[in-house]
Formats: sequence, C-alpha cells, structure tokens
Amino acid sequence: MAGAVLFLGAFLLYLPTRDFAYVNYDDVEYVIDNPNMPAGLTWENLRWAFTTSYACNWHPLTWLSHLLDRTLFGPGPGPAHLVNVLFHAANAVLAFLLLARLTKARWKSALAAAIFAWHPSHVESVAWIAERKDVLSAFWGLLSLWFYARWAGSDSKQPRDRILSLVCFALGLLAKPMLVTWPFLMLVLDVWPLRRSSHWFSPDMLRLAREKIPFFLLSAASCAATLLAQKTGGAVVPLEVLGMDVRIGNAAVSYARYVGQFLWPDGLIIPYLRIRDLSPWLGGSVIVALVLVTVVLLRAPSHRHSLAAGWLWFLGTLVPVIGLLQVGAQAMADRYTYIPFIGLSVMLIWGLASLPVPKRGIAPLMVCLSAGYLGILGLLTHWQMQHWKNGEVLFQHTLSLDPGNIQAANGLAWVYATDLDPGIRNGAKAVRLGEALVKHTQRSEPQFLNTLAAAYAETGNFPLAVKTAEEALTFPRVQKQQMFLFNARLELAKYRQGRALRP
Repeated sequence: MAGAVLFLGAFLLYLPTRDFAYVNYDDVEYVIDNPNMPAGLTWENLRWAFTTSYACNWHPLTWLSHLLDRTLFGPGPGPAHLVNVLFHAANAVLAFLLLARLTKARWKSALAAAIFAWHPSHVESVAWIAERKDVLSAFWGLLSLWFYARWAGSDSKQPRDRILSLVCFALGLLAKPMLVTWPFLMLVLDVWPLRRSSHWFSPDMLRLAREKIPFFLLSAASCAATLLAQKTGGAVVPLEVLGMDVRIGNAAVSYARYVGQFLWPDGLIIPYLRIRDLSPWLGGSVIVALVLVTVVLLRAPSHRHSLAAGWLWFLGTLVPVIGLLQVGAQAMADRYTYIPFIGLSVMLIWGLASLPVPKRGIAPLMVCLSAGYLGILGLLTHWQMQHWKNGEVLFQHTLSLDPGNIQAANGLAWVYATDLDPGIRNGAKAVRLGEALVKHTQRSEPQFLNTLAAAYAETGNFPLAVKTAEEALTFPRVQKQQMFLFNARLELAKYRQGRALRP
C-alpha cells in the first residue's frame, strides 16, 4: 500500500512535465544536436554508446536510454519527460523497500521515501531530460543496495543476491559514475542498520571491506573511464586555474548549503556559482564544524548509530561531485542531492523518533505534522517545477534571484540565439546579452564568444558570426565538439535567413 501511494504521488506530482519543452542547456547537446540520435537504437549506436566520450562523459547506459526514447517515441520531449518521471516514481518505491528491509520500520521508511519523492531539490533531476542519468543510476543503485541488504541480512547468504547486487551496481555506474562510493556506503550499512559490525572502528570492518573488493574494482574502473572522458573533452578544470585551497573551501561551504537546502529548500537555481573571495575564516570554520559533527556522531552510543549512518550516507555520496575534482563552472547543483538527501532524511526521521518524548497521544500529532510537512514539500516542488517549462523561464528565474550570475545570463542569451521554439528565439536580445557578457569578461571567455557568434548568426550577420567563432577557436580549452554544434546552428540560421529572404 505504501509503495503504491509513493509511486502514484510522485508520478502525479511530476506529470505536468509531459508538456515541458527541451531545455536549451545540455538537452541540446545530449539529444537535439547529438548526431547519433536521429538513427535511434542501432547496432552502430550501441557500439558508439560504449566507446564515446561525447559531451565529456562516459555513461553508455544513459546514451542507450536516450536512443531508445528516440526509437520508441520520436524526437518530441514529452515522452522523454515521462520516462524520467516513471524512473523517479520507481526510485521512491525502491527507497522505501530498501529502508524497510534494512530497518524493519515500515512507516519511518515510507516517510523517508516520501521526502525523497517530493523534495523540491530533486526537480532538477526529474524535470530535466539531460539528467536521465540521475534517475537511471539511482534506480540501479538502489536496486543494488536492496539485493545487498537481502544478501547481508540473511543467514543463508545466497550467492545469487550478491551477484545481482554487483550486476545492478555495474549498471548504475554505466548510467552515471556518481555511484563510485557505493562500496563505502555498504560498509556504513553494515554497522547500521545491518549490525554486522558493533561499531565504526571495529576490526570487523577490514573483513567487511575485503568482501566488497569486486565492488571497489568496478568503482575504480568507472573512475578511470570517467576521468579519461572528461579530460579528453577538456571539462576538468586544472589546478593552476582553480587551486586546491579554493576547492576545499568551496566543498565545505557547499556541504553546509546542502544541509540548509534540505531543511529549507528556498532559492533553488541553476547554476550556482562559486562564492567570490570566499573568506578562509568562513571555509575553515565550516570545515571544523563538519569534522566536529562527524566525530560526535561516530562516537555516539550504538542506539544513535542511525544518525551517524545517515550523516555518512550524505557526506560520502556527495564526494564525487563536491568539487575537489572540479568539472565545469558550477559550485554545487540541486541534481547532486538526488541520492545524498536520503541520508539526511534518515537522520531527520530516526533522530526525531529517538527523542525522549511522551509516547501517549503522540502518534496522531506525528501523523498531522508529517502530512503537513510533506504537503509543503509537494507544494514547493510544484512551484519549482514551473521554472523548468523551457530554457527562457529557467534562466530568467535564476537571474531574478541572482542578477550577477553570468552563466545564467549566457544561458539565456544562448536560448534567445538557438532555441527550437521560434517564439522564444530573439536575435536582438541574444546579441545584447552576448555583447555585454563578452565586454564584461574582456573577451577572455570562449563560451561567451561562442554564444555571441550564435547570436550574430540568428540576426543574419554571418560574417561577424564566423569572425567571432574563429576568435573563440583560438582558445586552447575550446572543445571541437562545441564548435561542431555551433557550425550546425550556423548552417540552420543561414537556412532560416535564406528562406526568409526568398520572394
């Protein structure tokens, strides 16, 4: 019953996304302008999915899912949105089944899964077609943990469950490498709630780690393949551009901001830029606070192990995307919380349940509070979802909350220059925004030059478009693939212009 309610609730909440457009931000690169997509799922594209580093990523299962969308449904965005919604609804059920099997506490597990299903921070993962990798990897990752819990929690230790856990883990990594910390998460679950080890520093932990060697090997292979793909595409920011001291400070502050967003999900935008001139005192203070919280929770008595387990789930699953290995310009992202917030939900629910409060008459009050809290989350999610109708609305929302966000301004200019919807394209607006960005950065950012070139092309000023694009090409960090996409848009703009000039 609880699983059905979770599935239906998540599905109906996100059902309006079936009418949303492609977002001209990664959706373009992943799906619209991807030269392999028109053919759909073929043997040649199957080979391509496993061998390409297209878009600076290696996630073959995600590519295959997009190709299958194209084969089954055609190029429209509606069905692809619904596939994301179905995966998210299934993930809510899997989160419930996993926690219920681990803890034997069905109602606490249902509440944690409901927070996962309706938290507004997860809108980015569900309403954005390019983030299919989030919902797809989480599906296989949660299924892997469920098989692991069935294996580790039984006396018979059926080899089939362990093999299925490993297979699902591999599929999750093929969808998105964020699951590379899964073996460490399994060690956390071994302490609580599986109780295969009496405490966090028990000698048993070494034995438990050895049994997970196949999982660690898969994680290592996924890390190597992902790093190679991202370096090949030029997406990894080198240390000489962004020093390790800045990365550590940003990572600490991002952890704190994520906790704040979990408790009060307000002001959600894309992208979040790094705090300029981050004070070393602020970064250092947050690091000290994070360490103190971790030490206190790890040293807590065994009946409080749920708090440490939830905290370690949150900290550990964020490690691959916390920015120590910086990919792209964003400081943090809502989509990164899709799996980690399950850990904070465990902390919140099991922590509140362990408080020394009178038991008599508390159940009706808790039901009312839980229903009210979930209702607020659902309402906030509905509001947040409206910002993902199309790229123009999305970036205008970000700029309304963060007017100085130059990446959002560039995204809006890109939308005006290249969007599929002719009602949104506006060459004059694109040029105005693009020229302001290029002037602001003193022509030092190739991505802004690329956007401005596309804007000139949309207005029909092809000589200036080509000149600006060639200037962007002089930068060593410009990706060849990026210019391929620009050239495709340039030809499209020429076609539109030529058609418009015909008598």
